[in-house]
Amino acid sequence: MIPEDRPEWGSGSSSSKCRASLTGSVHASRDSNRESLRDDADLRIAGLGVTRISRQDVSTSVSDAQPDVWTFLHFEATDDLADELARSLARSLD
Repeated sequence: MIPEDRPEWGSGSSSSKCRASLTGSVHASRDSNRESLRDDADLRIAGLGVTRISRQDVSTSVSDAQPDVWTFLHFEATDDLADELARSLARSLD
C-alpha cells in the first residue's frame, strides 16, 4: 500500500518512482524463544510505508522449537527515518 502522504513512492522498492532508499522486513513471530515483536508492540512512524505482508512456510528450514509459518512485514522509507525506525524497533522487539 502506498502511503497517502507519499504518492511518489511506487508499489515496492524496485519501482522506478520510489524515492525511498531505506527498505527492510520484520519477522513477526509468536515463538517466545526467538526475537520477535512484543505482543503489545505499537510501531507508528509517519512516512514508513508497508509494501508487502507475506506468510511463508519455512518448515523445512527451522528447528522443532520454531513455528512452521512466519509472517514478514516488508517496508520502505526515506533515509532520514532510519534512526527513528531503529529506536522504535529496538523498543518493540522481545
